Order: sequence, then structure tokens, then C-alpha cells
Amino acid sequence: MGQSPADLTFEAEDLGAMEHTLEVVEKLMAFLRHDSAVVREGAILGAARHMEGAFGGRLKARLHVMGASDPHPAVRELVSDILDS
Repeated sequence: MGQSPADLTFEAEDLGAMEHTLEVVEKLMAFLRHDSAVVREGAILGAARHMEGAFGGRLKARLHVMGASDPHPAVRELVSDILDS
């Protein structure tokens, strides 16, 4: 049985505290595409701590897409808050 969305959310947020590596960014990119809005929100918070690193451009580009097109209003609002900070 897979992890619950709540567990995945915490896992995605925790990636923000890890060293900035391509592997971490790829995991965040996968979480940013998750079906569950709460998981995407956790990934946004994790990604916020990696956007200035060597692979941060990929995260920023994905967040810009999400900010314009994510179906969940709370996700779009969180992206806006992160990109504006």
C-alpha cells in the first residue's frame, strides 16, 4: 500500500531541508506533478528552499506553470506567495 497524501506532503516539505542536488530537485518535480493538491503544496514549500541552487531554474519554471494553471486555488495562491517573496 502506498503512502497517504499527508505522508507524501511531509516528505515533500522535508526535501527542502536536504542538500541541493539533482536527485532532490527531481523528487520535488515529481511531487509538484502529484494528483493531490496537498502533496503539491508540500512540494512547493520544499521547492522554495531550492530555487536559488544550480537546478533551481527547473523548479521556478514549474512553479510559474502551476501558478497559471493549477486547478486548485490554494495551490495557485501558495505559488504566488512563494514567487513574490
